[in-house]
Amino acid sequence: MKDYGAGLAETTNGTNHIRYLVGRQALRLSTDAPVGYIREGRTFRIEHDTHFFLGPDEPFTGNLREEIRRMEQSTRQYWQLWVRGWPRPLNGRMK
Repeated sequence: MKDYGAGLAETTNGTNHIRYLVGRQALRLSTDAPVGYIREGRTFRIEHDTHFFLGPDEPFTGNLREEIRRMEQSTRQYWQLWVRGWPRPLNGRMK
């Protein structure tokens, strides 16, 4: 989509990514899922973990699976630490 859903974005692709030409800056979806199926909007059976990274139009450096899992773990740790700082009511119940 582009222009807030007004139309479909033009795309190009490689073996492990799809480029979405949505404006002055393209976005790149890097994945280990079947690129052709995603590009065609086809359904497919997922039999193992699949990983997706949507970001600036730059090649994804490193191992996609390992990097995505590292990012997820870092995000989870951050939010768990952040939530611990929330004040708790004295009676243990939220209103």
